[in-house]
Amino acid sequence: MHVLGKRKGKTAKTVNPLCLVLAPTRELADQIWDVLRDAGEPCGVKTICLYGGTSKGPQISSLKSGIDIVIATPGRLKDLMEMNVCHLTEVSFVVLDEADRMLDMGFRQEVRLILSNTCSARQMIMFSATWPLDVHTLAEEYMDPNPVKVVVGSEDTAANHDVLQIVEVLDDHLRDNRLNALLEKYHKAQRY
Repeated sequence: MHVLGKRKGKTAKTVNPLCLVLAPTRELADQIWDVLRDAGEPCGVKTICLYGGTSKGPQISSLKSGIDIVIATPGRLKDLMEMNVCHLTEVSFVVLDEADRMLDMGFRQEVRLILSNTCSARQMIMFSATWPLDVHTLAEEYMDPNPVKVVVGSEDTAANHDVLQIVEVLDDHLRDNRLNALLEKYHKAQRY
């Protein structure tokens, strides 16, 4: 809706994107792109997913042809900005998905650089499973002074680092028996 509202009444094709979604991993970026592409195509909204580990050539060509929404990982987007092929000056709607994870993965400088290159009068949405000081500081620095904050659960909730995860590699024919044994051991209500 944001793109359609901004493009309304304009006939010239604008090359620079209006919306940006940042995600910490290529897998998440790809999932977001699938949804936005399917929703946007019928309305003429052009999207692109930018992440590392693939050739930059096709990504650069798509950017030069005009894109409305960029879904990207911070590292690849920073690279394309430094190559002067992705300009964010018209981006007026930003989504940071899994902001805490992005910062945990070491993308703090990239995220700050990217946000500082977007339109100063932007709308911004942040999604974060936890709300550590880094995320709070980022929100204070780049969001509206009076943001709406929606908290599900407790605000001081953090991932439990005391959970022990065990991986067992089994042949296919042994999996059902092993699952039944684990269920009997940890859930004694009934046999599965």
